[in-house]
Amino acid sequence: MAEKAKRGGKRATPPGHSKVFKTAIFKIHNPSRHKRAMLRSAMKHAHLGYEKLLDQFMPCDQEIKRLGELNKKERREYVNNIQPKVIKSASRLPNLSVNAKSGVRVEALAQIKSTLGLQSEQESVGLPTVPRINDSQPEYEAALEDIVRSSHLMEENRCKDELNTVAKMGTLRPLYFCRTDVTGGYVFLKHPDTGRYYAWLNLHGKDSRYAKKRAITGLVNMQDGEILTKTSKTGALFPLECGYAHHDLRFIEQGQPQTARLYHRLERNGKPCDDYELHVTFKYVVKKVEPTTWLGVDRGVYNLAAAVVVDDAGKVIESRVMSGMDLRYRQREMERRIARLQKKGLTTKGSKRRAWANEAVHVVSNQIVALAAECRSQVVLEDLKSLSAVRRKKRIPGKRRGGFNRLLGRVQYEKLRKVLEYKLPLAGLPYPVLVRAARTSQTCPECSKWSRDNRVKKPTSDGFQMDKFKCVECGFKANADLNAARVIAMKGHWLTGLPKKSERKKEPLPDALNFEKFLKDCAERRIGA
Repeated sequence: MAEKAKRGGKRATPPGHSKVFKTAIFKIHNPSRHKRAMLRSAMKHAHLGYEKLLDQFMPCDQEIKRLGELNKKERREYVNNIQPKVIKSASRLPNLSVNAKSGVRVEALAQIKSTLGLQSEQESVGLPTVPRINDSQPEYEAALEDIVRSSHLMEENRCKDELNTVAKMGTLRPLYFCRTDVTGGYVFLKHPDTGRYYAWLNLHGKDSRYAKKRAITGLVNMQDGEILTKTSKTGALFPLECGYAHHDLRFIEQGQPQTARLYHRLERNGKPCDDYELHVTFKYVVKKVEPTTWLGVDRGVYNLAAAVVVDDAGKVIESRVMSGMDLRYRQREMERRIARLQKKGLTTKGSKRRAWANEAVHVVSNQIVALAAECRSQVVLEDLKSLSAVRRKKRIPGKRRGGFNRLLGRVQYEKLRKVLEYKLPLAGLPYPVLVRAARTSQTCPECSKWSRDNRVKKPTSDGFQMDKFKCVECGFKANADLNAARVIAMKGHWLTGLPKKSERKKEPLPDALNFEKFLKDCAERRIGA
């Protein structure tokens, strides 16, 4: 193992530890006109190469439907069978470095595999499209004129969809660096005296017009900590903009750089720009935490989340409510403003709405992770994939999205789950457990009675009021969101105690293993204690 590490192989993870990955964004500092041309040329050829591979190897509509009916193993075999052809075709792409060709090939295969997987989960999946990189301003103006000339609602909605499609043109796909070496990939470097950070990017081939012999001297390779001295014709050195509190403390000092992606940004904070960014993925090795309690999280509309920590017997140890009223008010005000502008034929962008939601979700996720680390808890969430499938359902052309879809997008259901899936492992905690959401908000944790009358909806001027829970069987009262979070936590505890799916028979669970029986047993243990 020591010889393998010395040759640059993968390092073994220490016992009781796990690997976690997180991405940091570095802006390339003030590149010259020549370097900008170099970056754009590499990204353009990678963009065109990716489009070429998809045209060659992406199955047609009928073939995708047939492959989507296969099981996961058979779809994987199909991708493995076409992989040698994709590798051979990617190696012939012009004006790209070896690493850039590998990155294009990896992303094309991943796109094909993802499309086949989506076809197996959804009713209809369209073929992936690659935005054109030519100037789309004339087409954008023509689409605006079509909206003005539209005579009825269906035609106006169709023109708006066309406008959104045209607005995405002109954007280059990111360039993927899947290797961290100076000969074919990228290298993350540091100047030992000034402390500044640099990135050596292999962008083009040896026959490219940008090929020029360049040297790296006196810089520290952050991958292995050694001074790097190297010459190459396939790349260039780019200085990076870094912040000590964010990049140094959170990423560079704690993690190890892995893969990277080069992005070209045309807009920042709603204003046009011409910036290049390097998104570097860092690897962390953290010590695992063995959970001793269960933390259930209930996601809602009025409250972004309600969290309850319970022990093995279902006794509440800690409970917190994270309100989302402020975010909800700001989002609804923005939606009213957008509706007024759209009536006048003006287009709007949702950058502010996304920024507000992302900030609120990260604040709530930090509170949940801190609570889980303090109580050594296994986080349990509702499985809301069915609600996400409603949003992904194919819409009839010309028909606008309804209020329910807007509601699902507003409360950011899936965003919180995705954030927790990478923040919890950074704290050494396991991934969240997903349980079925059915009946969790209407079940009594004391007597296991389920009834729709346990949580009554009262209509108000702003929707419904349903923040109180009262069991019709035993009279137990609680906050509705906190009670749902408690039931979710106990459901996660019950689910992990069941036999694995591979060990179960197709017969239904016996009564002794039902969730209702589990709740009653927990209540008896609490009374006995």
